This record gives sequence, structure tokens and C-alpha cells, in this order.
Amino acid sequence: MTAVDNNGNIVLIEIKRDRKDIEHRKEAFEFQALRYAASYAKIKSVDELVDKVFAAYIEKYKEEFDLGALTANEKAVRVLREFLDKNYNLAR
Repeated sequence: MTAVDNNGNIVLIEIKRDRKDIEHRKEAFEFQALRYAASYAKIKSVDELVDKVFAAYIEKYKEEFDLGALTANEKAVRVLREFLDKNYNLAR
């Protein structure tokens, strides 16, 4: 799962709940975490995060979002900017 903290930093969250998956894993969890981090390390801004991750999520689950006349990218920018505007000062 990908998230954004109050400062606009990307946060990766991985929850392992499937015991069989855990037991039959061919590599240590740390390597999976490193692969995830490496793939997201190329994202340098909130705008890039929107373009590469959040807009695609909104497009896939658009029935959960009130898009109106907005594109998925426009809605993603608005949602993320509203979150940061509301929460940035709380993190300081």
C-alpha cells in the first residue's frame, strides 16, 4: 500500500497476513521491501506520485470517487492537495 504522510512524504505499508505466503517465500521480506523502496525512490514529488500511482488508483476505483467532470488525474491532485493543505500544519 502506498500512502502520503502529513508532510507529503511517500510511505510504503506492507501487511503480511497470509501465513502460507510467509512460510513459502523464497526470499526474506527485507528484499521485497528494498524492491518496493527502490521502485518508489524514483518518485521525487507529490505531482509525480499523483501521475504514477494515485490517478491510476482513482481510475480503477472511480465508482468510489465523485469525479463529476474531472479526470482521474485532476481528482487525484485535488484530493491530495486538500489533504496536505489540511494536515501539513498539524505535522509541524
